[in-house]
Amino acid sequence: MCGKEESDLIGHLLTRICKLSRDRSRTLMAEIGIHCGQGIALYQLWQKDGITQSELARSLRLAPATVTTALQRMERIELIERRADERDQRISRVFLTDKGRSLREKVEENWHRLEEQALLGFSEEERKSMHGYLLRIHANLDSVRGLDAEAMAGTGRGARV
Repeated sequence: MCGKEESDLIGHLLTRICKLSRDRSRTLMAEIGIHCGQGIALYQLWQKDGITQSELARSLRLAPATVTTALQRMERIELIERRADERDQRISRVFLTDKGRSLREKVEENWHRLEEQALLGFSEEERKSMHGYLLRIHANLDSVRGLDAEAMAGTGRGARV
């Protein structure tokens, strides 16, 4: 493996960090009665309430069917409601309920708790550097993702979003 142990590879370490972060997020969000992925969907709606279901899927980078299932769950616990677009009944718009809006402070507080736990012992300078590095990694992988989607389109298998 090019002289590196698996545990030395940055990609492997990022994968392990993502799993630990998701596990911790799951625990923190469960404390307020939601799934960790629901917090991310709520965040998108706090930014732009009333977006279409397809816009939400794009912003979350998830398949529309996955978002539909998530929204059904969120409707059942009264975090959101879906309504047909006033001008085009084929379009479904997603709106926060009072309950969905009321969770914002708690969700954001838990995200801050997670970040503080993850970055314990890091100086402010190290945190800023880390943020910059992660943004660059994200941009690099995001640009490759576009190439992967184009390649997958040529196979007839489609790209997984």
